[in-house]
Amino acid sequence: DKTEVNVVFDEDSLVIMLGQAMENVVVSRLRDGSFRPRAAPHALRMKPTATGEARLWYGRMVLPPSTALVDNSNQTYSEARDA
Repeated sequence: DKTEVNVVFDEDSLVIMLGQAMENVVVSRLRDGSFRPRAAPHALRMKPTATGEARLWYGRMVLPPSTALVDNSNQTYSEARDA
């Protein structure tokens, strides 16, 4: 929805960002609605680090196996990606 959100973390924070697929899977399994995760946007802006500071960034996309079934369907992830 293109909503911009500013967040502030402690200087020694570890932040784990999840994608849209994880949001869909997690939300579908939450019963009481007490936690509503939001996927990290594909466009992410961060302020530059100050002189002498460091920022570590590691990203990895993990896809389900091609033969895994999409929730509530008989379609495999391979078939869904090809659709």
